[in-house]
Amino acid sequence: FFGLDHSVVAFPRPVEAQADHVMRTAMSRLFRDEPEAQQLVKLKAVYELLEMLTDRCKDVGAELEAIALRHG
Repeated sequence: FFGLDHSVVAFPRPVEAQADHVMRTAMSRLFRDEPEAQQLVKLKAVYELLEMLTDRCKDVGAELEAIALRHG
């Protein structure tokens, strides 16, 4: 991909696994420690959005890797 090594373009698998772990831990703590229902709902929505963004980054990385492999 324009002279880039495909490993530079790919979304690192350990980063994805780490993000998943952080999400599970955060959700667990949220439901365990947050006494306010309204705050819980708000933070849960934020955490879910962050998870979606992480997944989209992974998807973009996979697409860039495919393009790099096709044209590299």
